[in-house]
Amino acid sequence: MSGSKSEVSPEILASVSTPDVVESRLGTLEFDDGAPSEKTAALLYDHLDFVKLYNPLQPFFDKTWWPSEIEPI
Repeated sequence: MSGSKSEVSPEILASVSTPDVVESRLGTLEFDDGAPSEKTAALLYDHLDFVKLYNPLQPFFDKTWWPSEIEPI
């Protein structure tokens, strides 16, 4: 279809757009067309590492792990 032009209404565009900056409890998250900046990606990966570090607490509450199972190295 040569010569045809697809247009998107501002309402539809706004409904599918992502913000460039999001304030969160982790700090300011920055995005470019929905993709995180390098700084934002690093911050989120650091947060995931932190969450995984403390995840062993869940088995304690599930009663699938006990403190006596910890052995000194």
